[in-house]
Amino acid sequence: MINPKGKKLVDPTEILEQLHLGKLVHYKKGQILYSQGDPLKFIILIKAGKVKIYSLSVDGKIYTYRIHGSLQIMGDVALLLNGIHKSTCEAIEDVSAYLISPEEFETLLNLSPSFSRFVMVELAQSVRMYAREAEYLGIENVEKRLRYTLIRLANEYGRNVDEGTMINLRLTHEELAELIGARRSTVTSLIKKLSREGFLKVISHYFILLSKENLD
Repeated sequence: MINPKGKKLVDPTEILEQLHLGKLVHYKKGQILYSQGDPLKFIILIKAGKVKIYSLSVDGKIYTYRIHGSLQIMGDVALLLNGIHKSTCEAIEDVSAYLISPEEFETLLNLSPSFSRFVMVELAQSVRMYAREAEYLGIENVEKRLRYTLIRLANEYGRNVDEGTMINLRLTHEELAELIGARRSTVTSLIKKLSREGFLKVISHYFILLSKENLD
């Protein structure tokens, strides 16, 4: 793992294994790791797989904030604030994750400067990410929000293929709509438009950005 200044960070899963802390568990795709309003029981560190973080509004709408992948942590903010999850975490792939109790988390912060640095970098990156999300979600043009989200996902989860960069996530139009705060029907229309324009290609719920210039 690399921090924003390019300095290599120690793999946090190695620290857990060295100190014999945390419990490795497995979740199937579609399984809920925690729900909005639940009291915090564990901090979660993903070892493999991906989850989505979303909340449910009073009118029943789903707002997806983020997709998290390997070596990302969840629950640290809830622990540091009021101990209540403000969102729901759902596996969108099969997931392996370490469950770390609050007591173990405190021990890790006290015993391991490397783990503390990892947590600080994660928090800093989250703050920067949410600032960017607020900026882009404020854009009224839904197409621009969709383009930005696809580029961001390609940068985070992209894999080079012959035609361009494939987002290594199976995403439905509904999930994309939740990510950008739009209607599913609008997203479907825009995806068709972007496909016609040569911005992307869709194969079995996988999105391929057709030009590396799209990632600038």
